[in-house]
Amino acid sequence: MKCLKCGIEFEEKDVQLSHDVPCYLFEGNRQGQKNQADKFKTRWLCETCHKKYEEALRLFLQKQAEKFGGIWFA
Repeated sequence: MKCLKCGIEFEEKDVQLSHDVPCYLFEGNRQGQKNQADKFKTRWLCETCHKKYEEALRLFLQKQAEKFGGIWFA
Protein backbone atom coordinates (compact mmCIF):
# COMPACT_ATOMS: atom_id res chain seq x y z
CA MET A 1 0.00 0.00 0.00
CA LYS A 2 1.10 3.53 -0.66
CA CYS A 3 1.40 6.13 2.11
CA LEU A 4 -0.87 9.04 1.25
CA LYS A 5 1.62 11.61 2.60
CA CYS A 6 5.07 10.51 1.40
CA GLY A 7 3.90 8.40 -1.53
CA ILE A 8 6.23 5.51 -0.71
CA GLU A 9 4.94 1.97 -1.26
CA PHE A 10 4.87 -0.22 1.89
CA GLU A 11 3.69 -3.69 2.78
CA GLU A 12 0.11 -3.56 4.01
CA LYS A 13 1.21 -4.41 7.57
CA ASP A 14 3.40 -1.28 7.64
CA VAL A 15 0.63 1.19 6.76
CA GLN A 16 -1.72 2.55 9.44
CA LEU A 17 -5.23 3.95 9.22
CA SER A 18 -5.19 7.54 10.43
CA HIS A 19 -8.37 9.38 11.40
CA ASP A 20 -8.57 13.10 10.54
CA VAL A 21 -10.54 13.48 13.80
CA PRO A 22 -8.77 11.29 16.39
CA CYS A 23 -10.70 8.67 18.34
CA TYR A 24 -9.65 10.14 21.69
CA LEU A 25 -11.72 13.28 21.04
CA PHE A 26 -14.94 11.28 21.44
CA GLU A 27 -16.61 9.99 24.60
CA GLY A 28 -17.16 6.34 25.40
CA ASN A 29 -15.12 3.17 25.12
CA ARG A 30 -12.57 2.55 22.38
CA GLN A 31 -15.07 0.91 20.03
CA GLY A 32 -17.60 3.73 20.46
CA GLN A 33 -14.89 6.33 19.93
CA LYS A 34 -13.69 4.56 16.78
CA ASN A 35 -17.24 4.36 15.40
CA GLN A 36 -17.59 8.13 15.83
CA ALA A 37 -14.15 8.87 14.34
CA ASP A 38 -14.90 6.61 11.36
CA LYS A 39 -17.67 9.04 10.32
CA PHE A 40 -14.91 11.47 9.34
CA LYS A 41 -12.23 11.05 6.70
CA THR A 42 -9.46 8.49 7.20
CA ARG A 43 -6.13 8.11 5.43
CA TRP A 44 -3.52 5.37 5.06
CA LEU A 45 -0.13 6.55 6.35
CA CYS A 46 3.20 4.88 7.00
CA GLU A 47 4.27 4.80 10.66
CA THR A 48 6.65 7.75 10.25
CA CYS A 49 4.10 10.01 8.57
CA HIS A 50 1.42 8.94 11.06
CA LYS A 51 3.63 9.91 14.00
CA LYS A 52 4.44 13.29 12.39
CA TYR A 53 0.73 13.92 11.76
CA GLU A 54 -0.23 13.04 15.34
CA GLU A 55 2.45 15.35 16.77
CA ALA A 56 1.49 18.24 14.49
CA LEU A 57 -2.20 17.73 15.30
CA ARG A 58 -1.48 17.62 19.05
CA LEU A 59 0.36 20.95 18.88
CA PHE A 60 -2.38 22.49 16.73
CA LEU A 61 -5.14 21.35 19.09
CA GLN A 62 -3.25 22.71 22.10
CA LYS A 63 -3.06 26.15 20.46
CA GLN A 64 -6.74 26.00 19.48
CA ALA A 65 -7.72 25.04 23.04
CA GLU A 66 -5.72 27.96 24.41
CA LYS A 67 -7.48 30.37 22.04
CA PHE A 68 -10.87 28.88 22.88
CA GLY A 69 -10.18 29.20 26.62
CA GLY A 70 -9.37 32.88 26.14
CA ILE A 71 -12.70 33.43 24.41
CA TRP A 72 -14.75 31.17 26.71
CA PHE A 73 -13.50 32.73 29.92
CA ALA A 74 -13.43 36.36 28.69
